[in-house]
Amino acid sequence: MRLIEKVFAENVGTIGQAIDTANASSNLDDVIAFVTNIIKVALDTAGMLAVIILLFAAFDYATAYGDDAKAEAAKKTIFWTIVGLLIMALAYGIVGMLDAWLLNPTTS
Repeated sequence: MRLIEKVFAENVGTIGQAIDTANASSNLDDVIAFVTNIIKVALDTAGMLAVIILLFAAFDYATAYGDDAKAEAAKKTIFWTIVGLLIMALAYGIVGMLDAWLLNPTTS
């Protein structure tokens, strides 16, 4: 699936339809869904890049062969990549909660 198709995948039409002033309530939902989809695609992409960086750092660590400086650099890269993945997981959860809260509010 292409990137633009993935952003618009959740029943969001075009940007022109999202900005249409005739139906303001629906337009706000469309804009929120559009922004949420962009954030989710960005987080997915960042997550994939982080996993690739983690694999390269693990390879560097495995092939350090006694070079303490290279091994230490690889350890730091692995540590900070894992921290970044945890932050991205939290951000993904926050976006999911905000998406549910803004687009599907519970009525009391």
